[in-house]
Amino acid sequence: PCPAAERGGAPRGGEGGLVTPRTGTTAARDGAAIAWRLWDAPAGRPRVALLHSLALDGGMWDGVAAALAGRAAVLALDCRGHGASAKGA
Repeated sequence: PCPAAERGGAPRGGEGGLVTPRTGTTAARDGAAIAWRLWDAPAGRPRVALLHSLALDGGMWDGVAAALAGRAAVLALDCRGHGASAKGA
């Protein structure tokens, strides 16, 4: 596992009662910050990791995460150099 430098808040209620994701960053091996969003789910539920396509960010998965709310934990990353992730070396 990569060392994590979590910066962000705990889940909280959003508009319409939806839970907003926890957000943070994880340091890549070269130190570049990789941003992520995590919508949690109860223990025993499936876990899903979602990666965006070129020139987008993890926010493209917000609707999918909302549809899966409570049924699966969803992790959406901002790939290196996109969204809130650093470009790195």
